[in-house]
Amino acid sequence: MKLIEEYIRLEAKFARHFYNGDMPDRIRQHKGKGGYLLAASHSSNRMIGGRPRQADRYTGAMAQIVAVRSGHSWLAADGVISEWASWEGRRDRFRDALDAALDKDRFVIDLRATPAGPAGDIFIGFGPRPSDAAMELAERIDEAFPEFKVVVGGRFNPAAPETISSYAQGRGGDGLQLNIAAPLRDPLQFPDTTELFIKGFANVLGNGTGAQDSE
Repeated sequence: MKLIEEYIRLEAKFARHFYNGDMPDRIRQHKGKGGYLLAASHSSNRMIGGRPRQADRYTGAMAQIVAVRSGHSWLAADGVISEWASWEGRRDRFRDALDAALDKDRFVIDLRATPAGPAGDIFIGFGPRPSDAAMELAERIDEAFPEFKVVVGGRFNPAAPETISSYAQGRGGDGLQLNIAAPLRDPLQFPDTTELFIKGFANVLGNGTGAQDSE
């Protein structure tokens, strides 16, 4: 289980100071040659409505390990995300990096954790203006995981303007949101299915090798 050991090691860097990181609004990223950007916008704790919200654990490591294995770019929060009300008013490193990727026509896949309770393993949301490319990618994801329940659209379809998918589409770009349940991302409780998902997702996006650290 070398892959799982690497995955746990990568997540440990995001988990510093109980997912608060070393300083607010810090990011980590790596620019690959492929056309996808795997984004983990909730990989650190964040502020919403004046209250702290916990990180979506393992989404940072998931973005990193899948992107590097498949030859694409990744971007993740690595410090408490300051509160913001709209994309127009948001001024931080995460938005700057996201804008740079969109300017290069990267298709953004926003990785989120699925809250406990919903009956499903993978939830795919398209945003307000789903494209043919997004629909085709969703179909490939669905076909790659017959052993898991994949829900397309539904309650996790990110039509709200603050989501990355909506923002990307509003800028003339493209993207979708992928909510992942614990059995496919928690290596401590579910190492076998987590490894299966990492390998399968990387295969969907295009095979690559290795994982690396980047700042």
